[in-house]
Amino acid sequence: MASDGSSFVDILTVIDAKGIINDMNSPGTQLGRGTRDYPSPLYGAEKYAFMLVKRSESKPDTEATDELRVSVSTNDILRWRTTSMTMNTGYGVLLYDVHISQGDDLVRTPTRYVIEGIVPKPKSDKDGNGLLDGSEPYQDAILQSTARSPGEVTYQLRFMIVDRTNNPIAYFSWDPFITIS
Repeated sequence: MASDGSSFVDILTVIDAKGIINDMNSPGTQLGRGTRDYPSPLYGAEKYAFMLVKRSESKPDTEATDELRVSVSTNDILRWRTTSMTMNTGYGVLLYDVHISQGDDLVRTPTRYVIEGIVPKPKSDKDGNGLLDGSEPYQDAILQSTARSPGEVTYQLRFMIVDRTNNPIAYFSWDPFITIS
């Protein structure tokens, strides 16, 4: 819990970046490349995006879907982050904006933060059957906002897909919901 009695609501979005790229390069696709300022709509988002929160924070039947409906209380702190299904080892994803399109007076403007942490580093099977081999530093980007007033918020998650050398390939967005009580 945050020091003022509010809770952190962590929203993890897993993106099938490889599936998007494969379909984007298929004949007759609706998926465009977009730009940072004008991301392409993620047509068929239900096929590529899986949003997760604690079960107690989601509306029924929206967990692990592209249209996650999150229930939060006033003063709760929302934190969004993304990863690719391949854990950013092939194509990577980076969430670069959470754009509030409806209910912008109900939440603070999302702000980007780079967080640092430590993750366990496993040994390979040949070096010890996957046992722990210490730890290593880790950085991730989150976008954070605070719920201000009760109501319904519609927002767009905007993310980029990058190749193995971190060159942007495409930019996409789609629009889940938040209910503030």
